[in-house]
Amino acid sequence: MRGFAALALFLAVLASSALAEELVLPAHMSTSPTASVPNCAATTPGPSKTQFSVAVENTLSQLLDVDYSVFDNSTGTWREIGNLCIVPAGQTMQCPGTLETTLGGTGNGTFTSDMLRLTGRSDASPGNVYVETIPFSVQHFTGAREQALLSQKSGQDSALLAAKASCAARPQCCPAQTRGQIDEAEALLLNASAQLAACATTGMYSSLVSAESLLLNASSQMGNCTTAATPTPGVVATPAPSPSGSQTPTPSPAASPTPPPAATATPTPAPSGAGACPLAVLLLAAGALSFAASKN
Repeated sequence: MRGFAALALFLAVLASSALAEELVLPAHMSTSPTASVPNCAATTPGPSKTQFSVAVENTLSQLLDVDYSVFDNSTGTWREIGNLCIVPAGQTMQCPGTLETTLGGTGNGTFTSDMLRLTGRSDASPGNVYVETIPFSVQHFTGAREQALLSQKSGQDSALLAAKASCAARPQCCPAQTRGQIDEAEALLLNASAQLAACATTGMYSSLVSAESLLLNASSQMGNCTTAATPTPGVVATPAPSPSGSQTPTPSPAASPTPPPAATATPTPAPSGAGACPLAVLLLAAGALSFAASKN
């Protein structure tokens, strides 16, 4: 039974969906379908806004609840704004609203496109949706606030290129921490472009300030490293020429010490006359004794 009841409910929903239709909503512009606006709001964050009024006719027997959406140029999708008006049964009503255009970073130009979509629903026709899409001709231009942010971003883009070039030229002065600061600044500048496209000008300004701080720190660190590695020029003393290898320096004559005079032995004079006589006598005596012995 439960399975049968679920199947019956599913078929009922499917049948209701099949019967639902998208019908034309009787509506037309009461004001001019043209707009001349800056790409983003002139003084406040967010898209430019143009006031309009649409005449909506309710041919049904009950109230017609009308919502509206605007085309978001930055995303290429429809963005729902909210309720436009509630039209009494059998009446035509002037419904005022605000057209929002998001064209940050697109420069100056003119285009015509579907910009406003009205969607009506009523209990008199359950499941049916009444739709009308209205084109606008939009002339847009770069406002003063956007121009100031673009100029600031251009300066930071140049600072980023300079920092990356310095890092590549002297990698020894660009450690991981410094490279991280440069990469983070680059991501912030890319995010700033996306924020401008969405007319998030306050967020864009914050991203630019943060990127500027990171690039200043990175450049300062690399500059200090480069300065420390470069010797400071000064007065260099000229060294005295060293003698060439072929020249043998002539030693200055050293004073040869005079050796002390050798001690001279003073000969003892032999005794004159009497000294030689006793020796001769002894020799003669020895000879006589030897001769006598031989006789015996």
